[in-house]
Amino acid sequence: MMKKIYQMRNLTDDDTIINKYDFFLFAANSDQRCYRVISKLKSIGCPIGNTIVFDYEKLRPKKSSSEDQSSNKKYNEFEIYHPNVILNCSNDDDDVKFLYNSDINDISTIGLDITGFTIPDVFRILYVLKEFKKIKLLHVFYTEPKHYLFKDIFFDTYEYLIGERTYQAIPEYYITNDTDMEILVCFLGFDKSVSNILYEKAIPNETVVVNGFPSYLPKLKEISLLNNYSLLTTDIDKGAQFFAKANNPFSSYNTLCDIRKKYPKGVMNICVLGTKPMALGACMFALDNLSNVKVTYLYPQNYSSNTTEESNNSWHFFIEFD
Repeated sequence: MMKKIYQMRNLTDDDTIINKYDFFLFAANSDQRCYRVISKLKSIGCPIGNTIVFDYEKLRPKKSSSEDQSSNKKYNEFEIYHPNVILNCSNDDDDVKFLYNSDINDISTIGLDITGFTIPDVFRILYVLKEFKKIKLLHVFYTEPKHYLFKDIFFDTYEYLIGERTYQAIPEYYITNDTDMEILVCFLGFDKSVSNILYEKAIPNETVVVNGFPSYLPKLKEISLLNNYSLLTTDIDKGAQFFAKANNPFSSYNTLCDIRKKYPKGVMNICVLGTKPMALGACMFALDNLSNVKVTYLYPQNYSSNTTEESNNSWHFFIEFD
């Protein structure tokens, strides 16, 4: 369990970033908030030895409409930061293989902006950095969206995971023990009915949900409850509903500790459909409990390239690994 006191600070109006980074990692994305931190670091002259952009084919806008041409232009704005490495990730393992074979070592100072990555990629990258590269201190950044985009005026029209979903474990966080009961811990998101799909595919012995509260905006908690209404009213007891701050990974970590105390036996199956900071906290917990935790995800056919707009707060999380 986490023994240290962890820190986070708001970078939005803070120009006192004094760290020198040997490596700074971020993902290309058509959502402009994904470039906010690297832009700030460059503007204040923060020394960065190697800037590495993960260029995931699965996140590139696919169509040729004028809207998607605009998204492509936004996606490729990472080029203005003159990265040392542009890593094309056409296969799911390209990112972790690159990191495994990189010059990163246990004394490297690493900055990682998780804003543009998918949640499974966040879990896999942190696994490599901690378990193989033996990183002791990691500087993680995240920029909140100012608005979520809905297809029309209804709050149940948000869609990030597109097409048929494939339910499977994230490879680095997979244990099998047929004799153990399984507790599904679902961090709720906004995609309508996705939590129901997860419940049907996971077939857990027990189910626990975690909703983001306080959320980025007051109404987002209610939207999450609305879009997960079926699961919450059919399959979840009131005692199995927990909350964690949407922008604070350490809140998610502590909530998972509370869940483990309530359900001390069995394998915790963690699936994060919520925010990236929630995923970061869940990842820290999983890395501390690899022997009795597995992490799963509903992998979509495609990811939507337009789900948020504008930027709110940018956060700097200081992660220490034992």
